[in-house]
Amino acid sequence: MQGYAGGKPYTYVEGAVADGLEATSCVVRRASVEADGWVGVARTPVEVGCATKHGAPGAIGFAVELGHRFPSDGPLGTAQHLGGEIVATGTVPDYRCEQREGLDAGVAVLDDAAGTTLHFVSEYMTLELDGERRAVFPDLITTFDGDGAPLASADVAVGEQVHVLVAPAARLLLFSAMYLPEVYGPVEELLGFPFAPGARVPDHA
Repeated sequence: MQGYAGGKPYTYVEGAVADGLEATSCVVRRASVEADGWVGVARTPVEVGCATKHGAPGAIGFAVELGHRFPSDGPLGTAQHLGGEIVATGTVPDYRCEQREGLDAGVAVLDDAAGTTLHFVSEYMTLELDGERRAVFPDLITTFDGDGAPLASADVAVGEQVHVLVAPAARLLLFSAMYLPEVYGPVEELLGFPFAPGARVPDHA
């Protein structure tokens, strides 16, 4: 079950849909297109016991703590808080992004020695250094601009300096479904290659 709402006054949409994961997601993505690119989504109401067993207890508090730390400590402090590191810095000579099925899909390449390459479907899905895959969603892969401000994949631009942060999924508080290979099928189709992490559920999930 998914409920959604959003858009500017002249593109506002709202609704609810119940079906399989892919079918409901397709409806919500279509709604986001009609809403001019954005809707808020509430997904699958569950009982507290189910959320505790399969969800990510403590994740909201962890995020709030990160939000307090970032303004003073910047990207390096963020990396330390997440148990990750800044793995690359460079300027973007090649960037492609297109909206497909309500999602931003594309690739960003840096001019650093490692030829850092980031593939994304709204979120960053894979990171390659020296032609080898270094990180895969649900590892956290994120970018900051030259001033250290968070930079969304859709806002990257050619000629811009970018810092790349990676935090291993094992260090994060994540919903257990993040590790189910079948949920990655539609995203793999958009990117044109497989990258599903496999059913590697950490102890805390």
